[in-house]
Amino acid sequence: MKKIMLILLMMVTVLPLSAQRSDRGSSLVEPDYKDVNYAGDDIEAHRLDIYKPKNVEGKSKVVIVIYGSAWFSNNAKVMAFNSIGMPLLNAGFSVVCINHRSSSDACFPAQIHDVKGAIRFIRANADRYGLDTTFIGITGYSSGGHLSSLAGVTGDIHWASIGDVRVDLDGNIGGNLDIRSDVDAVVDWFGPVDMSRMQDCSKVKDAKSPEAALIGGNPADMPEMVNLISPIYYVNSNCPRFLVIHGDADNVVPYCQSEYFAARLESYGRLEEFVTVPNGQHGPITFNETTFKKMTDFFKKEYESIETVSAEEIMDELKSCGVFYLATVDGNQPRVRPFGALAVYEGRLYLQTGKVKNVFKQLSVNGKFELCAMKPSGTEWIRVSGRLVNDDRLAAKEHMLNVNPSLKSMYKADDDNTAVLYVADGEATFSSFSTKPRTVKF
Repeated sequence: MKKIMLILLMMVTVLPLSAQRSDRGSSLVEPDYKDVNYAGDDIEAHRLDIYKPKNVEGKSKVVIVIYGSAWFSNNAKVMAFNSIGMPLLNAGFSVVCINHRSSSDACFPAQIHDVKGAIRFIRANADRYGLDTTFIGITGYSSGGHLSSLAGVTGDIHWASIGDVRVDLDGNIGGNLDIRSDVDAVVDWFGPVDMSRMQDCSKVKDAKSPEAALIGGNPADMPEMVNLISPIYYVNSNCPRFLVIHGDADNVVPYCQSEYFAARLESYGRLEEFVTVPNGQHGPITFNETTFKKMTDFFKKEYESIETVSAEEIMDELKSCGVFYLATVDGNQPRVRPFGALAVYEGRLYLQTGKVKNVFKQLSVNGKFELCAMKPSGTEWIRVSGRLVNDDRLAAKEHMLNVNPSLKSMYKADDDNTAVLYVADGEATFSSFSTKPRTVKF
């Protein structure tokens, strides 16, 4: 039965999408990196392709693309690129198309675990693949719109529960658990987002529906899980901004799904625009030059709104404070201590410590950190967060000691104790009692 459903969904969804791309005269573009496994296993569902723009020098911002298949497919990343990836590539984005496990491979939350594992992988390997992860957008259509939206609204929500039903929304796919899995902007193409109102815009579908396969049971018997798989349930003021696109003639995912979602997003100030495509179907007509431009313009606007600064500026601000306080995680216990040694090397902000110290041992297990410092005025302060990555290169250690010569009485670059760590995925917030906080990335 599930195979029959998959064939029908492909007829409804996949074939029109392929035809839509073919009608526009585009052809398949070979990825720069093909079939990269983001989970450290040999599962086809855990592969991704990376397409790099030819019109951008150096690193480029990232958009992750997820295919639609009613969660029945575990290998349709090429279809995702052929459907909506090319406009993003032409707009100068690095496009990452990912596979994920199907509902026949594993029930929810396996699919969102895969998505967040891929996001962490991209951040962890940004330098290797030449990606600028100061901005990661995500988009998808149909069930891919669902997973993209769910990743967007649960970026800072790791567990969720209703009654006795509890769901892990992060998982541990691919490891890199000290790395963020949130995204900076979302474009939802006609995704099912409120599973409690998929039938006639008012109730759940039956036990033969794709969402029943996703949760492993009859939606009518599992109201808690119906809500827990629905992105609309998680919308909050900390979500990234959304662009929602839906055709009003969609006969697969009801148009009202996006009406509900857009209204909820707007109530929290997280909606950029709700685009209705007159006579737009589940792909055909809805995918067009105008909506593609809406998507690329939105992502550009969102990354341009993110202020970035140099590591030197952050170091200067911290040094103006004198001592700063570094917080790490020791199991389930936070630990804080004063720090002072800083350096910038190869454009990165570095801290120094000893390998025998508990702080180094804690960071080796979980690289996430926060630090805070108050300026001498007592009315301004800075908070910095990210993850600290150990750099064992002799040159990096020598640079740290040369910039901070007082350390040379305790450390040597070639001893077995000196450790220098650089900040990855850095974010700093400048605050005061009289002005609005300013948040930057570096």
